[in-house]
Amino acid sequence: MSIRAGMEVPIIGTDSIKFIDVSVPDFGDADLSTATSANAASITITTSLTEDYASSSIIGDPPLSFIWRIHKSQPKTLELLQLSANKDSPATTWLRIAFPHALCPFAYVCQNQSQMPAFSTTNPYLLYALTISGVAYLIKLRKISAYSSLPVLPRDEVTQFSLNDCYSSNSEPAAITSVAATAGCLAVGRIDGSAAYFQLGLLHHSTPGFVNELRDDSGINRLWGFMSRGRMVGVVQDLVISEAHGLKLLFVLHSDGMLRVWNLSSHNKILSHALGIPNSEGKSYDFSHFCVTFVRLWVGEFNEDASIAPLAVLCRHDLVFFSKPKMDYPDHLSYKEFHGEMQNEEKRLRMVLIKLEKAFDGFLMKVLQWVFNGKGREDGISSLEGIKVHWCGWRLGFIIQKKSGIEDIILIESLRLAEIRREMIHVYRLHCTLGDRTVLSVESSMQDIPLEEGECIDVKLTSDKIWILKDNGLLSHKLFHIDMEDACCYTLQEEFVAEQLFQSSKLSSDDLLWTTYSIYSSMKENIVPFVSSIFIRRLLLPGVHHNGVLRSTLLDYHRHWTDMEFQSLTVDGLKKEVRSGVNESPMSIFCHWKSFCAHYYHYWCKNNSPCGLLVQSAGAVCLVRKNSVSLFRDLENIEMIIDGAFDSCASDELVDLASFGLDLSIDESEHGILLEVLRCIINMSQHLGKPASAVFYESLISTPIVSSEEVVPRFLKILETGYSSSVSSDHISDLGGSFAWEKELADRKSLRKFSIDMLLSLHTLSKNATSWSKVLNVIESYLQFLVPRRIIQKLNAEMSFDINKSILIQATSQISKVIFESALDVLLFVSYLLKISGQINMLHDDTSRIQLEFIPVIQEIVSEWLIIHFLSTTPSESPSIEDFSSQLSSLQIDNKTDGRSWNEKLGKCDFTLAFILSQTFHTSSGDSSQPSSPCLPNPQEIVNLVRGFTSWIIWGKTGEESTSFLRRSSEIALILLRHGQYGAVEYLLTIVEANSRREKVSRSIQDNDGDWCILHHLLGCCLLAQARYGFQGVLKEKKVCEAIRCFFRASSGQGASKALKELSRDAGLPNFGFDDCASSAAWKLHYYQWAMQIFEQYNISEGACQFALAALEQVDEALSQKDDSSGTDVINESDTTIRGRLWANVFKFTLDLNHLYDAYCAILSNPDEENKYICLRRFIIVLYERGSMKVLCNGQLPFIGLAEKIEQELAWKAERSEILAKPNPYKLLYAFEMHRHNWRRAASYIYQYSARLRTEVDLKDHQCMSMVLQERLNGLSAAINALHLVQSEYAWINPLFGGNNAYNENFPSKKAKKLVKEHLTRSDVQAQRLQFYVDVEKLEKEFILTSAEYLLSLANVKWTFTGTEKAPSDLVDLLVETNLYEMAFTVLLKFWNGSGLNRELERIFSAMSLKCCPNKPGSSSTRMHGLLLTSSKEEIVVHGSTDMGPTSQSYQGNAQWETLELYLVRIFCTSFIFTWITFSLLQEKYRTFQSGLPATVAETLLRTDPQIELPLWLVHMFKESRRERTWGMAGQVSNPASLFQLYVDYGRFTEATNLLLEYTESFASVRPSDLINRKRPFAAWFPYTTIERLWCQLEELSNLGHMVDHYRKLKNLLHGALQNHLKQVKVDSEDALSAAAC
Repeated sequence: MSIRAGMEVPIIGTDSIKFIDVSVPDFGDADLSTATSANAASITITTSLTEDYASSSIIGDPPLSFIWRIHKSQPKTLELLQLSANKDSPATTWLRIAFPHALCPFAYVCQNQSQMPAFSTTNPYLLYALTISGVAYLIKLRKISAYSSLPVLPRDEVTQFSLNDCYSSNSEPAAITSVAATAGCLAVGRIDGSAAYFQLGLLHHSTPGFVNELRDDSGINRLWGFMSRGRMVGVVQDLVISEAHGLKLLFVLHSDGMLRVWNLSSHNKILSHALGIPNSEGKSYDFSHFCVTFVRLWVGEFNEDASIAPLAVLCRHDLVFFSKPKMDYPDHLSYKEFHGEMQNEEKRLRMVLIKLEKAFDGFLMKVLQWVFNGKGREDGISSLEGIKVHWCGWRLGFIIQKKSGIEDIILIESLRLAEIRREMIHVYRLHCTLGDRTVLSVESSMQDIPLEEGECIDVKLTSDKIWILKDNGLLSHKLFHIDMEDACCYTLQEEFVAEQLFQSSKLSSDDLLWTTYSIYSSMKENIVPFVSSIFIRRLLLPGVHHNGVLRSTLLDYHRHWTDMEFQSLTVDGLKKEVRSGVNESPMSIFCHWKSFCAHYYHYWCKNNSPCGLLVQSAGAVCLVRKNSVSLFRDLENIEMIIDGAFDSCASDELVDLASFGLDLSIDESEHGILLEVLRCIINMSQHLGKPASAVFYESLISTPIVSSEEVVPRFLKILETGYSSSVSSDHISDLGGSFAWEKELADRKSLRKFSIDMLLSLHTLSKNATSWSKVLNVIESYLQFLVPRRIIQKLNAEMSFDINKSILIQATSQISKVIFESALDVLLFVSYLLKISGQINMLHDDTSRIQLEFIPVIQEIVSEWLIIHFLSTTPSESPSIEDFSSQLSSLQIDNKTDGRSWNEKLGKCDFTLAFILSQTFHTSSGDSSQPSSPCLPNPQEIVNLVRGFTSWIIWGKTGEESTSFLRRSSEIALILLRHGQYGAVEYLLTIVEANSRREKVSRSIQDNDGDWCILHHLLGCCLLAQARYGFQGVLKEKKVCEAIRCFFRASSGQGASKALKELSRDAGLPNFGFDDCASSAAWKLHYYQWAMQIFEQYNISEGACQFALAALEQVDEALSQKDDSSGTDVINESDTTIRGRLWANVFKFTLDLNHLYDAYCAILSNPDEENKYICLRRFIIVLYERGSMKVLCNGQLPFIGLAEKIEQELAWKAERSEILAKPNPYKLLYAFEMHRHNWRRAASYIYQYSARLRTEVDLKDHQCMSMVLQERLNGLSAAINALHLVQSEYAWINPLFGGNNAYNENFPSKKAKKLVKEHLTRSDVQAQRLQFYVDVEKLEKEFILTSAEYLLSLANVKWTFTGTEKAPSDLVDLLVETNLYEMAFTVLLKFWNGSGLNRELERIFSAMSLKCCPNKPGSSSTRMHGLLLTSSKEEIVVHGSTDMGPTSQSYQGNAQWETLELYLVRIFCTSFIFTWITFSLLQEKYRTFQSGLPATVAETLLRTDPQIELPLWLVHMFKESRRERTWGMAGQVSNPASLFQLYVDYGRFTEATNLLLEYTESFASVRPSDLINRKRPFAAWFPYTTIERLWCQLEELSNLGHMVDHYRKLKNLLHGALQNHLKQVKVDSEDALSAAAC
C-alpha cells in the first residue's frame, strides 16, 4: 500500500512555447559518408514512432538538464529544451530541429568532450539522432539562443552517416530494435540478438575501428560472417550505456531475460546473466501458464566506491486465452440484452481467472471481487450497469459507459478479454569487482514492484530510490527495501485539472448547480453569470490553463485564429472568447459549460500526456509531458494531516498526527479528540462537497451577489434543510426528469444520514472529552497549525524570472488552496456547532467563546490564505495603453533584457500577481532551507520555498509578531500599485479593510502609526487609477467617488502625516512635496492640494474641485496656527496668494465640468485681482468655444464690478478673431450690450461686424458671397433697430470705435483707427457728429445698397458697394435689367428726389415698357388682361419681396405685361406702400410725379410699335384721371386728351376717333344732377387743335386713296360729333350767360 507523498507542480508558462526553428541540411545520397550501392539492402528499424517520445539527460556540474521530444504527428522534428534554474525564461524557448527524414524514437544529448577548445566553447554539446531509414546524425550544438538568427545548421557542424554502409550488397542487415548513445559512441541492438557500436564523433567513418560488432562468435564462426551464424540469444529489447571506473559499459537486455554487459574499450563481454523472476515465496514462476517479456532496462549510477549500482527491469506478463471473440455485439444494446450476454461472458471469465489464480498466487481474487461484486475503486467501478473496467494495468474487456438520462448502454469498445497483462519491475543489485579484469555480477532479484494501476512510462534510479512514472501517477520506492508499505505516490496534474473542471467522480458540476441555487435562491437571475465566472476562473487557472488545449477546445466551437492572433490575446481577451464560444450554443449555459469543460479536459489529457522523467542528483524530480514540463513536490504537513484524517475515516484506524509536526499535548485523549474533530469536519465537507469551497471563494473574489458574511449562514442552512427544492423544477430539461428526481431523493436521504451521524458523533465527542471546553482547546491548537508560519528572511538582490520562481508560485497556489479549504471547513464546523449548540448541550461560555474568539480568528486565517491564493492564481493586468509614460519608465531600456521580457508577460494567464511580488522576495543562499541557484529544487525544497514565500507575504521579511497584516498588506499593495495592478490592489485592501471592520478595531488601527491612513491612501490611488484607465460611465463615477472618500479618510486619521511621509518613493507614487507640518490644518492643506493635483493630472475635475474646496476650508486655520506657533512651517505664502490660486483651480475644475454658474462664482470669490481677470478671460474663451455665450446675456450671472471687464474681453476677442468665426464675438457683444440697454454700443459693435465683412471677406465664391451679404444685412438691420431705441439727437455711432478707450490702449490693435471719446455732454453732440458719424439715415442707405448687392448676387450679377453715400447710376439699370423692380424703386426713392426722381422713374418705366413690346427682341409675352393684381404688405418687404430673384415672383403670372401693370397701377393709384422705408416718401412727394407715368408708358409702346394695341388697363388709367375733376378730356398729365394726342401722333386714327366720340357722348348725356356743373364756365375742355389735326389727317388720307371708305366714315362720325358738341356748347354758353344776368 502506497501513501500520497506529493503532487505535480507545473512550471508555469511551459505551454506558451516559443520555438527557434532550424533545419538540418539535406546532404543527399551523393554526400553521405560512403556511396551506397544501388542493389544494397536497406536496414530496417523496428522501433518506429508509434507514441510521443521524450527523454532527457543531465550534463555537467552544476547540472544542466536537456529535454528532447519527438511527436508522432511530426516525426521529422526534434524539440530540444535546455533546462536550468538560473536561466531567463528557461522553459519557454525550445530549439526545433527539422530533419530531412522521419526519426526513430531515439535521441541523445551529451557534453562535447572534444580536445579542441574552440569546439568545446562554441559547440559545447553533442546531439545524436537516428532516422528510420538508418541515417545517423551527430550535431555539434551551440547554445539555444545562438540559433535565433540561424535558419539552417552549418554543414561543418553536422556529421551524417548511413548505417547501411556497414553491410555489403550480398548481406541482408538485421533489423535494429534498440539504440543508445554516449559521447563519441552510437550503439545499436538488432533483432538477431547482436549489437554494434560506431565511434561517431571520435573517428572518421573510413578509419579502422569506426564500426565494432559485439558478438558471442569465436574462431571459425566469426570468419563465416553474419549468414553462417544461427540465432543464439533473444531479440535485443533495450540498450543502456553506463560508466564504471572510467570504463564505458554497454548493457544489453534480450527478450528472453538474458542480460549481457560489454566493455566498449576492449570489445569483450564481461557479463552474461539470465534474469529470473521469483514469486512472493522466492520460487520462479512456471512460464507454461503465461508469457513473460522483458521490455525495458535501467541502470543506476555506481556508488562512491564504484562497486554497487542498482539495475531495474520492466517485465510484462501476458496470457492470451481467446484467439478471437466468440461473438460480435452490436453497437447499441438494451440493458436486458446486454445483461444476458454479460452473464454468459462471466462464466467463461470465471474459468479463466481460476486458472490464472494458480499462476499469480491469489492476486486475481481481488479482480473477481471487483468485477462480480461491484466493489470498484475511485476510477468509476460501481456496478455492471455502467462500469469502465481498467484496473492495475490489467486489460479486461467491455469498456462501457452509461450515458446520462438514457436507459440504453452504449458499447464503446469490445476487447473480449483478448489478453490479460500484468506489469512488474524487478530491481537487482549489480556488483563491480576490480582486479586484473573487471568482473560484474548480478544478485537475485532483491525487490519486485508490481504496477497495480496504469502503464509504466519511464523509470529513474538514484542512489537510494527508484522513481516509476506511470500514466496515472509517480511512484517512489526505497531501493532494496522489501516492505511495500513504505512506497510513496505523487499525484499527477490530471487529478488536479479534473477536480478544478468538475470532471472527477468526487466533484460533479451538477453539485455546483445545486449548491449555487441553494445559496442564491432568491437571486436566480445572477446565478448564470456567477457560475460562468467560476468556470472561466478555473479554466484560466495556472496549471489548468493551456494555450494549445484552449485553442483546440474553442476550435470545436468554430472559433478560429491565426497563431499571432491567439498568442496576442490577454486574459480579458481569452475570457471574452470563452464566453462568446459558450453563449453561441443553443443549449443552456450550464449544460454547455459542462460540455465545454469535458472537451477541454479531453484535450488537456491528450495534449499533455506524460512522456518521460528527469531526476537530478540534487533530488529534483522533473516530469516531461507532451507539451509542458513540471516538477514534483512533497506535501505540506497540513496536507498530510488531511490525507491521514481521510484514511482514518475510511479505515477507522488512528493516525499518528504528531508525525506530521502537529504540536499536541502528551495526553493521548487529546490525540483522539482531534481525530474525532477532523472526522466530523471531513464528514461535513464531504456532505457539502467540493462545490462549497468553489462557491465561497468566488463569492469573495468576484463582484458579490450577497455579502461574504451571509454565505456561511446559507451553507449552514443547506446542512440543516438540504438543497433548494427549486433546482429540480427549474432544470428538469437540462438534467433529465428522472435524474433530477433521483438526485433530489438521494439528497434528502443523504441529509437525514448526515444529520443523524453528525449528531451522534458530536455527542460521542462531547462524552469522550468530558466537556466542550476541552474540545475547543483542541480545535484552538489545530488552528495554530493553519496560521501561516513566521520565517525570518534574509533578503538580497532581486532574482530574475527563473524556474524556481515559477515552481514557487504554482506550489503556493496548490498549498494555499488546500489550507484555505481546510480553514473554511473549520469555520463551517464551529459555525455549525454554534447553530446546534442547544442540541449538543454546549454551555453559554463555550458558545460565547466560539462567537467572540474562534470565528474572528478563523475568518482572519481564511482571509490570509485567500489573499495568498488570490495573489498566486490571479493573472496580472495588462499595462494601460494610455499610461504611456509609466510604461516607458518601466521598460528599463538598457543592455539587460530582464525588465523587457518581464513586462511582456503582464496580462498573460501564466503571469500571476505573485510573479510581481517575487521580484522582491528572494532568500539568500546562506539559508539552508533554500536550494542552490543552478539546481532545480527537490520536492522538500519546494515546500520550504512556499513556506518562506507565504511568510514573506503575511509577516514580511522579519517575521515579527508585532507586524500587523494591515501594514503588511499596504507594503504588498505598494508593490502591486507600482506595476499598475490596480484591480488586485483594490481587492487586497478591500479585504483587509473589511476584516478590520468586522473585527471592530478601526479606532485602534487609526492609533496604530497611521496604518489605517496608508491603507486608505493607497486604496484611493488605486481607485483613481482605475477611474482613469479601466472604466467609463457610471462605473467611472463610482470609482471616483470611492477614491475621494478614501483620500478624505486618509487625511483624517491620527498620525497620517508621518505615516504617509514614510511611503517609499521607489513605490512609484508621486512625492507629497512637504515635510512635517506644525499643525494638522497645515498638513491637511498640503495633502488636499496634493490630492487636487493628482486628480487634475488624471483629468478628473470632480475630485480635484472637491479637494480644492476642502483646501480652502483649511486656509484660515492653517495660517492662524502658523501665526500662533513659534516653529517653522512650510506655509510661506500670503492668504491672498493661496486663496487666489485655490479659487483659480476651483474655477478651472468647475469650468471643465461645465458648471458655468459655479465657475463664475469662483471668479467673483477670487481675492487675487490678477488671477480673477485671467480666469475671466479664460471663462469667456471657453464659453465662446463651447457655444455657451448666451450665459452672459440671459441675466443669470451677476456682473458685480465685472461688466466692463467682460466687455473688454469680448471686444478683445472680437478684434482678434476671424470675422466669419462661429459663434461670432460681435454678435455676442451686441447681445451683451442690448441686455445692458447700451443701445449705441450695441449698434457700434454690430456695425463694425458688418463693416469688417465688407472689407475683409473675399467674395469670390458665389455661395460665400450670398452668405456674407446676408450677414451684412442682418448686422445693418440690427444697428438700425438699436439706434431707433436712442433719442434722435444721440442716434449715431462712430464706425471706427466700438469698445472702451482705455481697454484699447492696453490692448492695441494692429489696425489704425480714430479714437473718439465715448462719454459726451449734450452740448458736444453736434460738434462730434459734424466731425465724423454714422446716423440712422446713413445706415438705411447702406442697408438699401447692400440689399441691392445681395439681390444682384442671387441673380449672378456682380456689383460691389463702394461705401459712398450716393448710389451709382448703373445700379438702377442693373436692377431693372435683372427684373429687380422693387429694389430699383426703393433705391430711386431713397437716393433721388425732385426732377431727378421724375426722370429716373420715367426711364425705368420706359425700360419696362420696351420689354413688353412684341416686336422688340427679348420681349416676353403679349398676353393682356384687364384685371388688376393685388398684393399684401407682407409680400413687399425686402426679404420677402418679388425681387428676391428672377424665379421668386409671387404674383399671378410672370409676363412682363403683368409686371408693368403691377407697378404702374401701384404707383398711379398711390395706395400701395413699397417698404417701411418708402412710406413717408410716397405720401409727400410721389403724388407730384405719378400722373405722367401712364403717358410715358403709352408713348414708349407706340413709339416702339405704332400698331401695338394698348392694354385695356393702361387706357383706363388715362380715362380714370378725368373723374371728379373736369368735364371733357382735361385732367392731369395722363388724361384722355394726352391719350387722344398720342393716338393722333402715332397714326391711330380709329382709336382717336372712338375716344373723341366716347367723351362727346358722355358730355352730352349727363345726369340731371350734373347738368348744372357742366354749364359752368370753363367746365368743359376738348383738345380742339388735336381734333383739327385728326380731321386734316383723315381728309389727307382720304384724298390719297388709302382706305377711303374707312376714313370717310371716321370723318363723318367726327363731323357729326363736332357739330352736336358745338351746338351743346352754344346752348350751355347761353344758359351760362342767362344765369349770370340773373
